[in-house]
Amino acid sequence: FYGRMFGLEKLEKRISEVLQIVGMEKRSGQRVRALSNGQQKRLAIARAVLHRPRILLLDEPESGLDVEAVDMLGGLIRRWTENGGSVLMATHSLEKGLEWADRVAVLSQGAIAYTEPRECLDLEAFRGAYRHALEVAQ
Repeated sequence: FYGRMFGLEKLEKRISEVLQIVGMEKRSGQRVRALSNGQQKRLAIARAVLHRPRILLLDEPESGLDVEAVDMLGGLIRRWTENGGSVLMATHSLEKGLEWADRVAVLSQGAIAYTEPRECLDLEAFRGAYRHALEVAQ
């Protein structure tokens, strides 16, 4: 459905590619409702990248994923940006946010309370900045 919606050419080939990227190629014939929550999340990621958008929007993409799937997601994000794409991601995992980001921001009450390039931070500095940004916003 999504491939046709975006008018993708060679749709079956592209579906096969993204299913392989998210590790779901063996489940291609199954109904979505028969899959576990984590497998459905993998398919949601596949659907998001199917049409190769320039900007990939991810809302807590690591939640509900097992360790293997989180590693897959990190690799996908890295390859996406290496190939010229952009990723805008919201997460409550400071560790993953810092690991995967080029630039981090803290949102509080709908506004950016803090922003910094990734290379200027380590995890402890980011945790401190996060706590401070939330305290100031209250």
